[in-house]
Amino acid sequence: MDKDNFKDFIQANKDQFDSIEPSPESWNKIEQRVYKDKPLIRTTILLRVAASLFLILGAAWIGIQIVSTPQNQVAVEEAQSIEDSATYAFYGMSDELVEVEKFYVSEVNMKEEKLASFQVDEDLMEEVEKLKLEFDQLKEEMSTSPDPMQVVEALINNYQLRLEILQSILDQLEKERMKDLQKENEYESVV
Repeated sequence: MDKDNFKDFIQANKDQFDSIEPSPESWNKIEQRVYKDKPLIRTTILLRVAASLFLILGAAWIGIQIVSTPQNQVAVEEAQSIEDSATYAFYGMSDELVEVEKFYVSEVNMKEEKLASFQVDEDLMEEVEKLKLEFDQLKEEMSTSPDPMQVVEALINNYQLRLEILQSILDQLEKERMKDLQKENEYESVV
């Protein structure tokens, strides 16, 4: 049958289709299906509500983190600036001077660490200790000096002198170590 023929057949026999009612068994089956599907609908609604709450709570937590982060960062920066002001003599003067001082501090520390691997005579280190004491005095003078840049120059000279002395000591110790190694090699070749 064509679609049009089928349509015509339905319209011609409409009264017969309307008079037929389903049996009570059919209604029972339909009711069972309807009630059976309802818990699924309730579960779906509960899942949607739970997902919405999860999203809302997640967004609130992220918002709190964003709002509180700058405060934490400010606290960290303040602690760092307090530490820097205690460590560096040039802190607060200019960024360039602080960078220069950080360079000298790292160089001095590196050379002192190298010296730690040697047995160094205390007399050799005495000059370095004197320069450290002089540095501390100059650092105290900086706040009261009418010309702080003159004190800055003296502090930089102090760093340079310490580096020269430390390097000189390291060079001497390396020469001695090389001589000792040469003597060992000569001794081993003879034996």
